[in-house]
Amino acid sequence: MAVTFNRSALIKAANAALTNHTKAQVARTRAVEDYKLNHRGEWSPEKLTKLRDWLTQQLRRNAAPTRFDARKAIRVNHLEDAFYGAPDSYQINRNVTVPKGLLSPAQVQETRALLEVLKAASGDVVSANELKLLGLTKLSHVFKAAAGEVAIES
Repeated sequence: MAVTFNRSALIKAANAALTNHTKAQVARTRAVEDYKLNHRGEWSPEKLTKLRDWLTQQLRRNAAPTRFDARKAIRVNHLEDAFYGAPDSYQINRNVTVPKGLLSPAQVQETRALLEVLKAASGDVVSANELKLLGLTKLSHVFKAAAGEVAIES
């Protein structure tokens, strides 16, 4: 028994997957920017102000400031704790959720390749074997997008 797909329905599903990806990508970018702003908001320049005042005091006295004394003056274990450190990609990925519908770059390429194949194909039906012979084997995201479209329309 050969598995076949309606070509126009498959084109619609692939377009839906790409549309959902674009929306999810915009949402992800917005969420990352919001996270970065909130992360920046948690930092306070209070410790740097204390460090500046302490250093000014030491220099006016012609004293030789040491890291140990600086840590003691601003009450931190490491001087780096007084400075703002932007979140790295690990922190961002850990704290920002991935929206539903976001595809990997490989899935986007596969979906675009599927659309090109379907637009070039003749006939109303495409078999799973034909897609497999063309190297299009990982298309579950297209079918999930199609299922999501059906659920949204219902």
